[in-house]
Amino acid sequence: MGVELAGLGNGEPSMNPALATPLYVLAGVVGVFFVCRMGILIRHRRRLRGILRNEDQLKYTKISECHAKFKRHVLYAPLFSTRHNRELQLMGRLHMGTIPLRFEAGVLLGYIALNIVFFFCLIDWPADFQEKMFQFKYAAGHLAVMNSPALVLTAGRNNPLIPLLGISFDAFNLLHRWIGRIMAVEAVVHMACVVAGKARLMSMDEITHMMWNETFFIYGLVALIGFVLIFFQAMSALRHAWYETFLHLHILLAVMSFVALWYHLKNLVQQRVLLGTVILWGLERAARAACLLWRNCGKQFTTATVEVLPADVARVDVAMARTWKFKAGQYLYLYIPSLGLWTSHPFSVAWTSTDRADVNEKRSSGDSLNTLIGGPQRHKMSFLIKGRDGFTKKLLKKARKTTGGSLKLTALAEGPFGGLHSLSSYGTVLLIAGGIGITHPISYLHEFVNAFFTPKHSAVRQVSLIWVVRSIDHLTWIQSWMPTLMSHPSLQTSTIPLSIHIYITAPQSTTDEYVTSPNPWAHHAPPNVPVTINWGKPDFTYILENAKMCQVGAMAVSVCGPGAMGDDVRRAVRERQGGTVVDLQHAAYPIPPPTSSSGLGPPIRIEVLTTNTVRTLGYTTVIPTAGNSSLGYYKYQNIRFATVPTGDLRFAKPQWPPVEEAINDGTLVDADVNCASTEDCLYLDIWAPANAHGKKLPVMVWSYGGGFTSGSKSDNTPEGLFALNKEFIFVAYNYRLGITGNANGPRLLHEGGTSNVALYDAQHAFQWVRKYIAAFAGDPNRITAVGFSAGASK
Repeated sequence: MGVELAGLGNGEPSMNPALATPLYVLAGVVGVFFVCRMGILIRHRRRLRGILRNEDQLKYTKISECHAKFKRHVLYAPLFSTRHNRELQLMGRLHMGTIPLRFEAGVLLGYIALNIVFFFCLIDWPADFQEKMFQFKYAAGHLAVMNSPALVLTAGRNNPLIPLLGISFDAFNLLHRWIGRIMAVEAVVHMACVVAGKARLMSMDEITHMMWNETFFIYGLVALIGFVLIFFQAMSALRHAWYETFLHLHILLAVMSFVALWYHLKNLVQQRVLLGTVILWGLERAARAACLLWRNCGKQFTTATVEVLPADVARVDVAMARTWKFKAGQYLYLYIPSLGLWTSHPFSVAWTSTDRADVNEKRSSGDSLNTLIGGPQRHKMSFLIKGRDGFTKKLLKKARKTTGGSLKLTALAEGPFGGLHSLSSYGTVLLIAGGIGITHPISYLHEFVNAFFTPKHSAVRQVSLIWVVRSIDHLTWIQSWMPTLMSHPSLQTSTIPLSIHIYITAPQSTTDEYVTSPNPWAHHAPPNVPVTINWGKPDFTYILENAKMCQVGAMAVSVCGPGAMGDDVRRAVRERQGGTVVDLQHAAYPIPPPTSSSGLGPPIRIEVLTTNTVRTLGYTTVIPTAGNSSLGYYKYQNIRFATVPTGDLRFAKPQWPPVEEAINDGTLVDADVNCASTEDCLYLDIWAPANAHGKKLPVMVWSYGGGFTSGSKSDNTPEGLFALNKEFIFVAYNYRLGITGNANGPRLLHEGGTSNVALYDAQHAFQWVRKYIAAFAGDPNRITAVGFSAGASK
């Protein structure tokens, strides 16, 4: 395809339709993505409607092998290895961006390839050098202008493609940056070809004089300088180090470049494309201005109340001038004019509520009814802000200077944005948060609790929240919301499993810091909502593996946390693709400054719990150990049910154990302790459902086989049974083996020994279960003995 020129000053002839091919191709790509998006929405809607009709979620659990491989190796896979969200850093301080996913990289490479293909297609290759340089400059300049609509569209908060395609603003922002880089390169190629072509006809002094004296070239040069400056100014290290300075300078340079480009394209048909670009930009800015005016101006104005919390965090309650509809997972942009008139920052909305307006606000005579019922209502949006640099640092500093650490300011809120992916069609939902990222799953918890009360609107039947924080006092961040959530009627009566699991990564943390706070929410959960507090980093691979064992319907894993944690969850989800549906939803998380560390510590599976999972037995106190707390049940491991049978007790009947001073966390002996290797072996394990508190469940007591010479309580576990039904208690115990368990003969009896003490061990274990199983929500009158081989003969 050769170049067809419009010429300068010859009117505005129609553009050759072939030159608009890049725009047509982009429109086709958008159409393909739209069809895929509609297919996904239709599938989710059909799944939800089918579940609500007959409550059968089994057929929606399975996934095809081809789809699972696509998600594992393309959709969820980082470009290299497992690193995606964890930012790259130079010298430990300079933020160098993140590595895209393979799917994102494919889209970017495809976009770059289209530009290269169109560039070479616009060249008439048999032409001579002078003509070829002319066509090179034309092709590069033409493609740079053709990229401008996509550049502006992908930068906008109100980009209509976000809801249409279900692609996040962050993904479009990544595309925006690369389109800008492509345009800058094309602009440089355009100018280089101009200089190369002129160099055959003119000296460099003449070229320089022409560039600085002819308006056509001056405007082109100004536009080029602007694009090149943006190319370097928008690099990740500079962008993250001085974000607010970057933002203002970025807008200024963009306006300068487009104005110069407009005059550079005067009387060229490409100016029409640039006009469309300017219109897109104007419409987006007008939409933002209209949204700000409508949301924040009425009989009242929007205000923000800032309260300082531990660890440089502030809770912000924004009282809106008008009510707006909010969905879980959405965020808003907050402006506080007193801190920065032109600066706004996105924050995930954690909680919405309706409060009475301040009594000091002026009311009209028509508000008498409102006065009688408690005053006019105001819609309130609440979120958490972590103090870092710039806007957030100034906000916390200003709030600390006030009495009581609470500050009220005039504010503007823009939104809502996001909330593209509903989780209502999933039967099992795993919400994972790290630090300040708790705001994202809290909004979903609020939605699910309301849905539990009216289950005809949601397919969700099993929810687990995992929250990783550095210190126990960080739990106070959500203190103002959780009591309302825990007291919801659906959680008081619902049998739908909801469990909350908190992991503390700072080893110096103690529960005393939290217990002494007023009415700590984690210690006042309903009996059927277990809240566990654990030390160490969660093992997400282990959690996902066990969650799949009791999966109800399709499973969604939503994560919002530091980059390293997000990558760990992503890796675990990828490894668990296949067999059942496990979808990943990753929410944006504010990137911490390089000097701070996510510091989640080494992975451990030993869980120290300080809530209603603690069991006091009179002679000892036991807590759940490593295992399946996230799966909806707890394992109490290595509970001593008899005194150590050594010395005079070696061949004697088992005796009741002595009082133990320390709390039994299951780590006093090896997990797989057995009586073939040690005499201190009379322990038992208990598996109890997480929602068993206050119930009286039947009990299954397991006796292992092995011909009375081998075996242990660890030979059989109830995970498979629990995947089908969690309404029972499972107990497995050890009994003495070999000579110590089955000795017999006159001399033994004469010296005070007892024959076949293994049988007495079994009897004693059952007596222990009758005596103590009620502490684990078991019914002592409903005990079933189950055994294998020698264990079945007892």
